[in-house]
Amino acid sequence: TLRALDLPWISSDTAKRLEWFNQSLINVQGEDGVWTNFSYKNPGWPVTPQHPVCFISATDAARICAWLTWKERKEGRLKPNQRYRLPTTEEWLVACGGPTAVPRLGNVAGPEAREGLWPKTMPTFDTSDPFPRTAPVGSFAVELHGLYDISGNVAEWVSDSQADPSRMTPTELRQSFHVRGPAFSDGSPDMVSFSHVRPSLPNKRVVSIGFRMVLEWQEGLSSLPQSSGREAHGTAGSE
Repeated sequence: TLRALDLPWISSDTAKRLEWFNQSLINVQGEDGVWTNFSYKNPGWPVTPQHPVCFISATDAARICAWLTWKERKEGRLKPNQRYRLPTTEEWLVACGGPTAVPRLGNVAGPEAREGLWPKTMPTFDTSDPFPRTAPVGSFAVELHGLYDISGNVAEWVSDSQADPSRMTPTELRQSFHVRGPAFSDGSPDMVSFSHVRPSLPNKRVVSIGFRMVLEWQEGLSSLPQSSGREAHGTAGSE
């Protein structure tokens, strides 16, 4: 078994990250803080292919984008100058309406979130919704640009580098990948703000973080690094 405080990457200067990470273990730890074998297929509550994928690291997400690009090019569905990738921070902020935009109605933490395992010190809003954890994509009204779930459900990885993450150092990964947007576990105005930036742990899988893809047309783009070829089940991100 693995306990939260046994994680080897925790050091004395990461107290803020530890507090944030422990808050993300909602409904993932069993009794007495012991972890069980959860994954994106089983995050600790029932999910269907209509739910957003969570428990996905930034490097997982980047590899899935590369794999799907390879797969759909091979099938003739994408042209050589088209590819899937993670959005950049700038693109994500355009999608949400900007850092000062007011979040729309979305799946965030209300009284319903206190079902099951929930840290006593973790805040919730007074208004409830039908979903204690993640909701099927599109359960809330469409937002700007025809997108869904920008204002809640799972926070999302963004990438500000086009480099191959497998060749990056840990510092480069933290500088390149960031997490934006509200999640089902957020229950305070500062956490659901579009300007909020969470600590970046690109190789860690957390229940409240997923991703969405951008389909890019780029002149002169003809090849990408090979991916592992594994299929991602469920909905990629919140879109």
